[in-house]
Amino acid sequence: MRTLKKSLALVLAIVLVVGVCAFQVAAFTDDEAISHDEAVAVLTGIGVIKGRDTGAFDPAATLTRAEAATIITRLKGQEDLQAKSNFDDMQGHWAESYVAYCAAEGIVNGVGDNKFDPDAKLTGNQWGKMLLVAMGYDPAETGLDKGDTWEVAVAKLVKAKNLKSGVEALDMNAPISREDTCVLAFNGLGQSVSGNKSYVTADGVAFDNALDAVIYAQISGTMPITISTPTDSLQANFPTLSEDASYVDEFGRPGRQWNYGDPAEAIYTETEAANYSYTAKADETISMANINKALGLKTAKTMLTAAAGIEVFYNGEAATLNTDSYVAGDLVEVYTEKLEAKTIVITHYELATVTAVTELKASEIVEDDPSTVKIDLELTGGAKLTGIRDANFPGFEYGKGDYILIAKDSTDAILASDLAELIGGKIDGMKSGTWRIAGAFYAVAPSVIATGWVAPAIGQEATWALDPAGKLGAVVVVEEETTASTDYAMIYNVVATTSGGTGLNEDGQPDASTTDYTVYAVRPDGTKLSAPAWTDKDGKVQTAISGFTAPIVVAYELKDGALKIVTGAYNIVAKSGVTLNKSATVDTDAFANSSTKYVTGAWDGSSYKVNVVTGYKNAVLSAADITYVVNSKTKTVLYVFAASGIAAVDDSEPVPAVAVLADANPMITKDEDDNDVYTYSVIIDGAEAELASATPISVAEGDIFEYETVNDMLDPASVVVHDASEKVTVEYVSGNQVNAGGKEYSQAGAKVYAFDEDGAVIAGELEIGQTVLLIANSKNVISYAFIDYAP
Repeated sequence: MRTLKKSLALVLAIVLVVGVCAFQVAAFTDDEAISHDEAVAVLTGIGVIKGRDTGAFDPAATLTRAEAATIITRLKGQEDLQAKSNFDDMQGHWAESYVAYCAAEGIVNGVGDNKFDPDAKLTGNQWGKMLLVAMGYDPAETGLDKGDTWEVAVAKLVKAKNLKSGVEALDMNAPISREDTCVLAFNGLGQSVSGNKSYVTADGVAFDNALDAVIYAQISGTMPITISTPTDSLQANFPTLSEDASYVDEFGRPGRQWNYGDPAEAIYTETEAANYSYTAKADETISMANINKALGLKTAKTMLTAAAGIEVFYNGEAATLNTDSYVAGDLVEVYTEKLEAKTIVITHYELATVTAVTELKASEIVEDDPSTVKIDLELTGGAKLTGIRDANFPGFEYGKGDYILIAKDSTDAILASDLAELIGGKIDGMKSGTWRIAGAFYAVAPSVIATGWVAPAIGQEATWALDPAGKLGAVVVVEEETTASTDYAMIYNVVATTSGGTGLNEDGQPDASTTDYTVYAVRPDGTKLSAPAWTDKDGKVQTAISGFTAPIVVAYELKDGALKIVTGAYNIVAKSGVTLNKSATVDTDAFANSSTKYVTGAWDGSSYKVNVVTGYKNAVLSAADITYVVNSKTKTVLYVFAASGIAAVDDSEPVPAVAVLADANPMITKDEDDNDVYTYSVIIDGAEAELASATPISVAEGDIFEYETVNDMLDPASVVVHDASEKVTVEYVSGNQVNAGGKEYSQAGAKVYAFDEDGAVIAGELEIGQTVLLIANSKNVISYAFIDYAP
């Protein structure tokens, strides 16, 4: 049997990956908590079990009796039933028709006193019995309904049908989880049971004989009745469900895929882990001899041979043994049966720089293509790839200036990508083809030496991107010699101390007072410094320090322990009201990337608190004034300084109460004083609710409005209606940081909703290109966001 493993993405760890698998599961908010992906994906894909209203699957939650009846009914191919239940506690219950169906089928029984107890927990044995009966086992013939021994009968049949495959240690006497429920059902999906008997159905309820069905149909007033025979397996109830065991992924790795629907769509994909895997250390021909050598297989009992019809793939395209070649850094995966190599998959990555990320124009948007931006790349060596749409760029979450590794085929289609590893520090040793940086040795790719940057030398400070072979593959940032003694800091306070002026000088004149300045600042790594202000030969303090009124960013050096502001090494650019992200312009074509450090600080009432994050994707700033330190040569933004903390929900302003009017026609009633009360149907935080008012309100159906309440009654004077004129377009989203309509916002703590095609309010997520209505406070902290709002 093949061994398969799961991973949430394609190969992006490059040289360290020993097996790869891509799979699909419904987009649950807690999908990382799901262990049995295939079972959950298939069962949810065919609609047998569903997630919670919150968007979670809740895999560890215990199954209830009502849920179990619902799942069984759907497994039997039944849905939208109108059957009524005879149980007292099921009438009007959401699962009434499902329980009625299962009871008529002999799959469930009551708990006594004409009760079903729909919310009671279900054990593994109880679920096993229901599943076995649904599969076609006769309870009387198999002992599933025999007093104290029914659990023994369940255990025997569960073992015989291998229903616990994958959860062998499951305690069947304990309550069963939603995820384990899926595993047993999935294992039984394709099982057939001989001797299935015919049954008669009336109004969705099955009976063993026609007389009972006719009586029921006459009483319920529903006709006609139908006679049918159960299918050979539960899977036959889903005729478009199929498994494709011949599936291969984009790279040629074998696996399997489940498809469902008309037309069929993949609901689960799993890729097989290679039996052998390694990273090539040298450029070599693709041959069994080289593969055995690289794997250290030297004896006849361990060496691999090529199977007849062996398939070889290089970045997803057919290659040939003993003819084609791979290069150092390539990932080689070998799929075998015993000692025969059946498939060889080789993945080649290249180092590239993101040179542009451009939002698509309206004329460039293509139907059925979710792309929002196009990307330009420059590969090591100078080749360029332009206009790649993000929907066709697996793993794309990058910004201009990022160094990334990509795998592509001969048509330049991107198969996978990931950020390249960056190495920074001083060169402290050199020999031909190898440099020692911060004590570690790195081979140097020819492209680094040929880029024309400052000639490498002992003591040279720089940052490099590693290529797929782990060599220094590109120069990211070069620290220029002119700034070797210069650092950067945000001065957040200057304390002046006046002394002297009490005596006479040597000329008998009154002695003038003198002022000393102590400077307090924050470095880019978040550490603080304090030092006296430097003075020139005449004792003059720099104007920027003596005239300090607000936090300022400076290039500085310490001379004899005193802080001196220096200029001219790097551009220091102040920009008001803009938060730098991706390719936002600050100084000509300057840009931030994943190496940019964001330094923020703020008083907490007693001291200055500092926070530092690295990379534009992690930065969420709320400052009105931000200063950037821009490398004058590469135009990369090295540091961003802001005089406020990382944005969070601003508790200084109350979050408004917000509702969507569902019905403009209120219910009119009287209060105890015989006054009219107008009760409106609204949607609050995505749920149906009611608001009562002493007078009518001027709000149209579908309008979004803010309001306040007084004594649990809506205050009509407080109503603020938002309309379509307030809509803005989301320009980019990074973590909690949002730019929309030319303004920067924080969505920390925001409640985001969308309107579906029926106008219902559902949970949403802000993405680039959406039209949204934002409700935010004066600090641009979003409390509510409504996507595609169209009253």
